[in-house]
Amino acid sequence: MTLLFSAAVLLGLSSCAAPMASFKAGYDFPGIQAVGIGEFTPSADQPNSGSVVAGEFAKQLLSRGYSVKDFQQGVEVDAVIEGDVTEYLPNHRYLVSNPPRGGRGNVIVQQPVELSGSNAYNLGSSFGMGDDSQVVVSNATVGISARMRDARTGEVIWASHYTYEGLDLDTALEGVVQYLLSSIPGNK
Repeated sequence: MTLLFSAAVLLGLSSCAAPMASFKAGYDFPGIQAVGIGEFTPSADQPNSGSVVAGEFAKQLLSRGYSVKDFQQGVEVDAVIEGDVTEYLPNHRYLVSNPPRGGRGNVIVQQPVELSGSNAYNLGSSFGMGDDSQVVVSNATVGISARMRDARTGEVIWASHYTYEGLDLDTALEGVVQYLLSSIPGNK
């Protein structure tokens, strides 16, 4: 019994572990002062998600003291950060109406089809709609696969990916970018 409990705890802890970043050993990460923001390929269903993610990387790199530039050939930077937006799902709100008890009345029941994010929360009854109507909210989810390369050699020096859920899109985006930047060795 104790062995079974220990195995369950280890499995639970390992499934909650965050993915590790990969980086080039011996690279002078503290020497990076100027970072170019390259292209972030948008998710298939949100064509502006790449530019939004690039903007969040620029904001957070600036707040950490880096010089940040839009990367183009010929621009003087130490490293370039770029990547792919793997998930970009905004939070959703649904009004769910249940028929009155006893089955009387002309009430149309609308079932939510699919909730983005993996968690949904019932916020309670909808104001003015009675106790039979509920507001259901789902989390927003943002996933990013990012890499940093040396601007002079083009060699990839750091790579990571992360998916984060938040109550809204801004919170999820800030959380995933913050995690990714904190995984860069010698980060400011």
